[in-house]
Amino acid sequence: MVAKLLPPGYLIEYPASTPDLFHFNTNNFSLPNDNFVISRNQYGKIVSVYSDMTWDLTPYSSLKFQTQKVYFERNIHNNINAIQQKRIFFLLMTMASGNSGAGLSVTSLVTLSSMINSMTLYAEKKDITLFEFLSNNHNIHTFINLHLPVSYSSRMASFLIFLHQTDNKITGIRFMQSEENLAKLRKVNTEKKYNVKQTEVIPTSILSNSLKVRWNQVNEIMLHIDSLCSFIEGCIESKYFAASDKFHGLDYLNCKECVFWDKAIHDYKLTLLFKKYAVTNKKKLMNFIRKIQGTCYHLILAYSGMRRSEALSLTTNCIDFSNDNKYTSLIGFTTKLESSRTEVKWVTSREIEVVVKLLTKLSNSLSLKLYFSDNEQPLFISTSNLTSKPNKEPSIIANPFLNMDTLPIDEKLITIQEQHIHDLEQIDYNRDWRNEEDFKIGTQWRFKTHQYRRSLAVYSIQSGLISLGALQNQFKHLFKEMSYYYQNGSAHAKNIFDLKQQHVAKDLEKLKPELEALSYIKNVLLSDDTLHGVHGNIVTKKVKNTLHNDKLLILKNREKTMKNFKDGYMAWTETMLGGCIQVEPCESKVTKSLIACIGCESGVHKLQKLNQAIITQNKFIDKLNPKSIEYRIEKTDLEKLISYRDHIVKEKNDNN
Repeated sequence: MVAKLLPPGYLIEYPASTPDLFHFNTNNFSLPNDNFVISRNQYGKIVSVYSDMTWDLTPYSSLKFQTQKVYFERNIHNNINAIQQKRIFFLLMTMASGNSGAGLSVTSLVTLSSMINSMTLYAEKKDITLFEFLSNNHNIHTFINLHLPVSYSSRMASFLIFLHQTDNKITGIRFMQSEENLAKLRKVNTEKKYNVKQTEVIPTSILSNSLKVRWNQVNEIMLHIDSLCSFIEGCIESKYFAASDKFHGLDYLNCKECVFWDKAIHDYKLTLLFKKYAVTNKKKLMNFIRKIQGTCYHLILAYSGMRRSEALSLTTNCIDFSNDNKYTSLIGFTTKLESSRTEVKWVTSREIEVVVKLLTKLSNSLSLKLYFSDNEQPLFISTSNLTSKPNKEPSIIANPFLNMDTLPIDEKLITIQEQHIHDLEQIDYNRDWRNEEDFKIGTQWRFKTHQYRRSLAVYSIQSGLISLGALQNQFKHLFKEMSYYYQNGSAHAKNIFDLKQQHVAKDLEKLKPELEALSYIKNVLLSDDTLHGVHGNIVTKKVKNTLHNDKLLILKNREKTMKNFKDGYMAWTETMLGGCIQVEPCESKVTKSLIACIGCESGVHKLQKLNQAIITQNKFIDKLNPKSIEYRIEKTDLEKLISYRDHIVKEKNDNN
C-alpha cells in the first residue's frame, strides 16, 4: 500500500513541493529511512527529512503567513522520547483523518505535536518513556485530570481513539482503550463549550467611528497611491534610492545614482504625507505600508465577515459583480468548509472596490521582483519585499494584522463608555462585562478579527436591540445586498447555506432566532408601553398582569422564551404597528400589510407606532391623485387605522 505523506493534497499548491511517497505495509510496517523527504518548498528544494529533529511543514499549510514547525527535542532530555514522538507524529501524518475524512491539516498536526510534547515532558518527570506513559491508563488519567489544558480535551480524545484504532505493532505502544478516560474527556469538553465566551460584538458607535476614520485614511492614501507605489519600486530597484540622510558610507557618497531620503520624498511629492505619519526612513516606510494594509484588512473584515486567513487568501482579482448588478462579492479561499481548498464568495459592499484597488497597487509594487501564475497574485504582500538585498527568498503573504497594525485612530473615538457596556449587556446578558479588564470603562476598544464577523451578523439582521444610528447608514447598502444574496433566492444561496459552520452566512442563520428572541424580550415582555393587538393583549393578561409587570420575574422565564425561538415555535418581526410573532412568512402583507396586522392573532401593537403609521400613511396619500383607485384604497386603509387607534384610546380612557 502506498500512502501520501500529507493526505490533504489540496495543500500542495506547487507540484515541485510534493514530499516523498510513503510505502505503507500494514503487515510488515517499518519507518522510512533517514533521508525520506518530509517537506519541500515551492521550488523543489528539500526543507525537512525524516532524520531532522525539526520538521518544517509550512509549505503545506493554509496559513502561509505563519511558520508551521514541529520540534521533537524541545525541552526533552531523553533522546528515546524524541524518537518516539517522531514515530507517533509520522503515523498521525500518514494515517489519521479529521471530521471530513481527509487527512489532518498542518494546523491540527502542529497543535497535536504540542500536546504530545506535553505528555512527553510529564513522562520524563515520572522517569519513564513516552510509550510507557501511553501504555498505562492510570498515567493517562492522572495527566488528563492534572495537566491537560482544557483546550486540548477534544484533541486528546481523538488521539486516544486513533491509538485504539491503530495496531499496536505499528505504533509500538501497548495501548488499551479506557472508557473512563474518554468519558472524562467528553465531560471536560462539554464543560468547555458551556463556559466558552462568545466573541464580543463591537458597540455601534465604536465600530462606526473606526470605520469612518479608516475610510478617510484609505481615501487620503488613494490620492498619493501612484507616487507611493513608484517610490516603493524605486526602493526595491536600488539600495541607493531614498538612502538615509544619516548614513554616509563611502559607497553611497561616491555613487552618482544615490538619492538621499529628503530629496527622494520631495521629488515624489510625499513630504507632507510622510511627515503626517512620521515616515523618516525605509524601515519606517515598511511599517507605514503594513499599517495601510492593516487598515484595508480591517475594512475587508468589517464589510464581508471573513476570517483572517480567508481575507489573506484574497488575490488581486478577487472582486466579482453579479450579472444583475445587485450585489458585490469577494472571492477567496478557505480550507475550513470542506476537505479541500475551496473557493468561496462573501457578499460585500461595492465601496470595498476602492480598498481592493489600493491593495492591488501596493501588491503590484511590492511584488516587483516576484512571479505568480495567472490570477494568483496575493492581495497582501509582505513589506519585507521592500528591500534590494540580493539572494533574498521572497515573502509572499503578510503576517496577520494585529490591533496595532493599522493607521492610528483618535483614542477618544474608540474609548469604552457606559452606553457601550449597556449595549453589550443587552446582546449577551449572561456575561459579566463590567468585571472584565478588557472592557473597563475608559479603556480603548481592542479590535479582534472575529469581532467583525459576529458584529456584521448581528447588525445585518437588525435585531432591534439597539439603535444602529450612523452605523446603519454606513452599512445600508451592504445590509440590502446581504439580504438579497443570502435570503432571497440567490443562485448561490443554497450552496452557501449547505456549507458547514464556518461561513458568515451560517452565523446569520444561527444568530437570527437568538436575536429575534432578545428583541422580543426587550420590545414586548420588558416594554413599558401598553401592548395591543391579539398577541399583545395575551402577553398583557397572561404575563404582565400575572407577574405584576415585575421585570425580574419576567426575566426569570427568558430561557424558556429563548428556547421557543431556537426551536422554531416563535419568531419576531418588527412591523409599522409594533411587531409580529408569526413563524411562517406572512401572505397578507404584500398587498395589505398594515390593515392585515390589525386582526392578526400574531400581532403586537403599540399606540406610539400606530400614530406614526397614520402620519406616514397621510403623507403617502397626499402624493396620490385624489381621483385614482389607488387613492381610494389607501384612503380606506387610513380610515381603518384611525378607527383602530380611536378604539384603543377609548378603551384606555375607560380603563382609567
